[in-house]
Amino acid sequence: MDRKNIKVIFILIAILLLFTGCQQGLTEKPENKPPKPFSIKELSLDWIDPQASIEDLEREQKYREKEISDDETYLTYRMEHCQYVFAADEEYWEKNIAHTLLYVEIFSDDGGNLPGPRKIQIGDDFDSVLKKFPQERNWQEDAGGIFYGAYTSENLSEMELGSVSLSSDGTIGFITLVPKGHPPFIKIHFNENAVSTIIIYYQIVF
Repeated sequence: MDRKNIKVIFILIAILLLFTGCQQGLTEKPENKPPKPFSIKELSLDWIDPQASIEDLEREQKYREKEISDDETYLTYRMEHCQYVFAADEEYWEKNIAHTLLYVEIFSDDGGNLPGPRKIQIGDDFDSVLKKFPQERNWQEDAGGIFYGAYTSENLSEMELGSVSLSSDGTIGFITLVPKGHPPFIKIHFNENAVSTIIIYYQIVF
């Protein structure tokens, strides 16, 4: 075999190796990054207005139902995919809390199922929701059900944690996610191991 043919063979081998390397690069899956702690920015959903006021909702008249609690302390406006709950009674609530938005509850409705933070939706199972967040330890072995972060009574705004709470019958009750700089913070409630409601709390009054 002459040198010319040998050179052609080497070139073909080099091209083949290069093509194989490119194919491997295309087929290799990106390395899964571990989930990050829940952040306060994730509570900004384009279909929920955390600045909503009673005056805004009354003026726009976009709510389906309006309800005052029996003790007249809560005023609820039910929308298509969620409901806004306000502090109603000035005598019951402190002046800086009265008439402010307490929380927004997300639920599934006839109009569809809009995603909450991290694309969590009503009906998602517990395990699929839990794995969206860091797992620093086993919540079942922690006295407070904490799976990342820690509870502290000092400098509360810097506290950051995720925890699981059980119902009185021992089933999964809810996941609490407290981001740095809270409020707001979030609770994801479960019924028969599936997400039933997602509540974003804007005030710490409970």
